[in-house]
Amino acid sequence: MSSDAVFWLMQISIVATAAAWWVKVIRSPAPAAATGLLATMVAMGALGALLTFAHRAYYAPHWLTTRLWGLSPIEDQQIAGIVMWAPASLVYLIAALTILYRSLGNRAAA
Repeated sequence: MSSDAVFWLMQISIVATAAAWWVKVIRSPAPAAATGLLATMVAMGALGALLTFAHRAYYAPHWLTTRLWGLSPIEDQQIAGIVMWAPASLVYLIAALTILYRSLGNRAAA
């Protein structure tokens, strides 16, 4: 993480793969899309729980930057874990339920 170029390449690759995944979800049949969304929700929830209940901070570049916000590295990680675990997982659940609801509405209209 000492190279700005490598850091930004990592960020771009994360956004690009996420965009490709969402395109795939949107183009998939409703049951497959909902399954993918729910599986991702479970994986993200597990990672959020891991970060929340960890006994040490895992992301070394933040060890020296969290004090500016009045947080220890572990507190910063725990907040991130909680955000991943609850509200961010909720996005996937709402998306899955919306896709299923719309697919049921399309079946009823047909």
